[in-house]
Amino acid sequence: MLEFELIKNIIEYIKSKYHNVDVLYNMTTNGILLKKDIVKFMVENNVNIAVSLDGYKENHDRNRVFVNGDGTFDIIMANLSEIRENYPNYFYNNLSILVCYDWKTDLFKMEEFFTIHKNELPPLGRISLVSPFFTNKKQLSEIKKKYFNLIIDRKISPFLEIFIGSSYRQLLLIEKITRSRPVFILYTSTCIPGSKLCVDVNGEFHVCEKVNYSFPIGDVYRGIDYNSIVKMLREYKKCIMDSCKNCPITRLCSMCFATFMKDRTFDKDPPEICDRLIDEVKKELSELYKILEENPSFNVVLSNLNKKHWKNMFTFIDCEL
Repeated sequence: MLEFELIKNIIEYIKSKYHNVDVLYNMTTNGILLKKDIVKFMVENNVNIAVSLDGYKENHDRNRVFVNGDGTFDIIMANLSEIRENYPNYFYNNLSILVCYDWKTDLFKMEEFFTIHKNELPPLGRISLVSPFFTNKKQLSEIKKKYFNLIIDRKISPFLEIFIGSSYRQLLLIEKITRSRPVFILYTSTCIPGSKLCVDVNGEFHVCEKVNYSFPIGDVYRGIDYNSIVKMLREYKKCIMDSCKNCPITRLCSMCFATFMKDRTFDKDPPEICDRLIDEVKKELSELYKILEENPSFNVVLSNLNKKHWKNMFTFIDCEL
């Protein structure tokens, strides 16, 4: 939002160019610059905003600081409060909270914070690890036990539903979703290149913001380069997917381009990364079916979820591969 004028120009350009198209705008922000003039424009253009807020003040202010080391928690909470007071419908319908945690985070304090402030904050969108290696396994195990006990008692914690329950619900859904995967990406959960775009400062397109810049797939001048996509997918197939055929969790894999991408190639680093995931999935499946035994209604919500079908814009790639 430091480039608010540019954001305004982009949205105004899209509105003038595609005035008959229902365009959905999404932004992610640390929330510091959510001031009156910016918020007013976002409301007028129905922009969805995800705000990063890492729970209780002590935890948030460990990592999300100004250059002088001062924390940002109080500023973000004040900005959110002002939006809620002035635009309550927008606040609850267009805003969401993104949460990060690490090995120093007190997960019980975090749950308590979001429970106490659930009516003062937008809905939780996602809860993510800062690093894939979470070392406080004892606390993670304890909070899982709390979640299981709530399930048995037919009670709900919105925070724990996202933090713990979402991975189990994903296991119940994943087989139906992966059934419609295209033949050129049968394995891993990687996206179809081009279904999402990340544009770097030089105007080059990349498959997402999490990958390095080894495999650009076009640029703002030429558009999407399908030949580059084909080249990248062939390399991914050779380095990664050819060894997936005998994997016991082919429909439950959560890895993607970002997991394996190196300098102009793909590699399993560390080499045992797949074995680790297999062990994790086996454990989660065991936990999931314990939950279903105690509360068979756990998966009822799945019937209301829409499964997105792959678009046919990549028929070209399918044929080439």
